[in-house]
Formats: sequence, C-alpha cells, structure tokens
Amino acid sequence: MALLGMAADDPHAPLLTGTAGSSPYLARLIERDPAFACTALTDDAQIWADILAKTTAAASLDQQADIMAALRRQKDRAALFIALRDLGGDWSLDQVIRALSAFADASTDAATRWLLAHHAARGLDPTGFFI
Repeated sequence: MALLGMAADDPHAPLLTGTAGSSPYLARLIERDPAFACTALTDDAQIWADILAKTTAAASLDQQADIMAALRRQKDRAALFIALRDLGGDWSLDQVIRALSAFADASTDAATRWLLAHHAARGLDPTGFFI
C-alpha cells in the first residue's frame, strides 16, 4: 500500500485507506501530514491533550495570521484524530461529540481571548464587543 509507505498487511492500512477513500478532506489531511496521521492511529490521550493545549496556546500569538494558521493546523489535527477514533471504533458517539465540543470550546476561547487582547492593546475598549 502506497499510503504513508505502509505495507498492505499493516493492521492500520484498511482504516487509512477507507478513511482517505471516503472523504477527500480527510485524504488531504493524511497526505499533508503523514507523520501525524501515523501518530493519530494510536489512541493516546496525550495526543488529544496536546491538540487542545496547542489550540489554547494560540491565543498568545502576536499576529493575526499566526493565530489563524495555528488554529487551522489544530483543526486539521483534531478532525483527523477524531475521525480515526470514530471510524476505527475506538470511541463511542458520546466520546466523539465530547471531543468535537471540547475542540470548539478551546478554539473559540483562544480566538476570543486573542481578539479581546489585541483590541485592548490598540487602546480600544474591549467591552465594546458586548452589546
């Protein structure tokens, strides 16, 4: 199997092949970051914790382009990791929904904190967002 250089008899090959064949979006994520795709095949709680931590940490970046790129990268990683947990049967529907919600919370929190901090840094009243 050419995907990620895996042998056809690799136990993860059917999952990755099926995932890539069923979703062009996930196929692009696998192709774009094959090292993470291989790492994401393990059900390691630290991988998920790292995705959430990096999402939260994005709020401390200085430039808008940097936070946007960081959040997009973590969104890609979260999508692939959650999809592989779901499609591989490793997580229940409840776990998948909780993970999607946790990522949504972390990313909107990071974006909001960044926006408020940069609004205040320009000397503007950040409470103006709340009408």
